[in-house]
Amino acid sequence: MVASQIKELSESSRNTAKDSEHNKDEIIIAMDKLNEGSQKLMQVVDEVNRRITTLASSSEEIAASTVMISDISNDLKRKFESITSS
Repeated sequence: MVASQIKELSESSRNTAKDSEHNKDEIIIAMDKLNEGSQKLMQVVDEVNRRITTLASSSEEIAASTVMISDISNDLKRKFESITSS
């Protein structure tokens, strides 16, 4: 009787060890996939940040050009008004 219980316990322990090994392997695979997904996401985030930086820089240049054009336009307006009022 004791020998059969020891044999059952041994087999149960063996099965538990196999299940644990299988679970460990599945966890490693899942972690690898998660790591790959995270790397791809970081690449996308980096690209979005690069585009936002470029867009911000372009917007600043456009704003500066707009101010310059407005200043020139106002200066020309004053000169034409000065000429026409003389």
